[in-house]
Amino acid sequence: MKSFLSGNGGILRLIAFLCATSLCAEAYAQTSGGITVRARGVSGSEHINLKVGGVTVANWTLTTSLKDYTYTGTAAGDIQVQYDNDATGRDAIIDYIFVNKETRQAENMSYNTGVYGNGRCGGGSYSETMSCSGVIGFGYTYDCFSGNCNSSSTSSSSSSSSGTRCSGYVGITFDDGPSSNTNTLINQLKANSLVPVTWFNKGQNVANNGSLVALERSVGIVQNHSYTHPHLTSLSYQQIYNELNQTNQAIQNAGSPKPSVLRPPYGESNANVQQAAQALGLRLVTWDIDSKDWNGASTAAIVSAAGQLQNGQIILMHDGYANTNNAIAQIAASLKSKGLCPGKIDPSTGRAVAP
Repeated sequence: MKSFLSGNGGILRLIAFLCATSLCAEAYAQTSGGITVRARGVSGSEHINLKVGGVTVANWTLTTSLKDYTYTGTAAGDIQVQYDNDATGRDAIIDYIFVNKETRQAENMSYNTGVYGNGRCGGGSYSETMSCSGVIGFGYTYDCFSGNCNSSSTSSSSSSSSGTRCSGYVGITFDDGPSSNTNTLINQLKANSLVPVTWFNKGQNVANNGSLVALERSVGIVQNHSYTHPHLTSLSYQQIYNELNQTNQAIQNAGSPKPSVLRPPYGESNANVQQAAQALGLRLVTWDIDSKDWNGASTAAIVSAAGQLQNGQIILMHDGYANTNNAIAQIAASLKSKGLCPGKIDPSTGRAVAP
């Protein structure tokens, strides 16, 4: 067992401890920003990449001793540490990462495609060892697993990534991407700090536009919306299963974690849809507010629909309409005025929660 303050990582553990005792601001000021990866190799030639929002922002060749590898940029999104040169005698050992004022231990992370378990690569989780080329997912840059990331504030409300005080969270969702419109929409989301969002992607579109998934992940989470967008209730159980499974595979092949939520096309569901989704570990989620952008709603009408959102609720929008793009700035301003912030969809409840 490593001592709490042993090695260079002891400084980071001390900072995490001070954060938990409300002394974080002064200690953290020396290491503010960026992401530190604590890791080592077995042979000393293992190579890892730090990916944020699906984009590689730093890479290092490991030694046989635990060392801190630090990225000092400002990238935001989901964090993955990727081991990419597995060979005989090589294993990457990822101790933890330090981000958003907290330490996230690799062995506490459930998404690990590099660990060997159950007789195959990617067959396990909750491990700091990466025996195969793959990734460990460490959540999002703005996550706060410890609950102490905003300890310098005495307010009972939390903050969004843009600094807005949040009295509640709503689900901003877009169906049917990625498309030729995706980059334009993402630029609007970033410019107005309306992040994170949830993308319910068609598997067919992912297969044809895989490179856009990394852009989507820079502002949110990618989930399942079937492969060809059929009326699932008209299909057999096996056909439904194939639609959903093929979409999961396309999304994972594009570098995104396995989806945990399904929005069935048209919001249609029956017993076969529910059973196929459950078999694939997907929770069915529809929406509380329909923007009607799919039906030609004006920008003003889309903004008005979003104005009805309440804490925990989800709005249906689509990737592909100019009126939706044009509504983003006004939606962001309206939510901010009410103290509502974009959140993620909790797969255990189907409601919008803090990201």
